[in-house]
Amino acid sequence: MDKLEQTILEINTFVRKDLWQDFQVSVFEYGSLKIVGGIDLSSNHTIEITFIATSFMEINYEWMTDTSKDMLMLASDEENFYLNARYQIEEGYTLFKIIPKYFEEQEDFGFFVAAKDISFKTEKVYYFPPNTETDL
Repeated sequence: MDKLEQTILEINTFVRKDLWQDFQVSVFEYGSLKIVGGIDLSSNHTIEITFIATSFMEINYEWMTDTSKDMLMLASDEENFYLNARYQIEEGYTLFKIIPKYFEEQEDFGFFVAAKDISFKTEKVYYFPPNTETDL
C-alpha cells in the first residue's frame, strides 16, 4: 500500500468512528481545497481534509456521508478516462472520488477532485468558545 492509499484508509477509518459525518467546503485558495467534517458543523469540526495543488473539482458545498461505508476513494479507471476526456485533467494529478450519503448505490455518482496530493488532520476545532459543561 502506497502513501496515498494509506492516507485514504486513515481518513475513512476516522470518519467511520462516528454515527454520521457532515462535510462542507471550508476554503479554496492558492490551489488547495480544504473540506471539514464533523457531527455538528454549526459549532465545530473534527477532521480537515486538504487536497493539495487542486486542478479540478466537481463537488457540492455541503453533504452527508454514510459512515458505514468508505466515503473517499481513488476514482476508477473508467471515471478517470471519462473525466480526463471531458475536462483534460493534467498528467500528474490524482482523481479522488467522494461518495455522499443517499447516492452510494449509484456507482457512477460522486464528487470528484483532481489534486497532486492529499493530507488531513483530526482535532476538534470549535467555531465559538466551547461550553465547558457540555463540550468536554
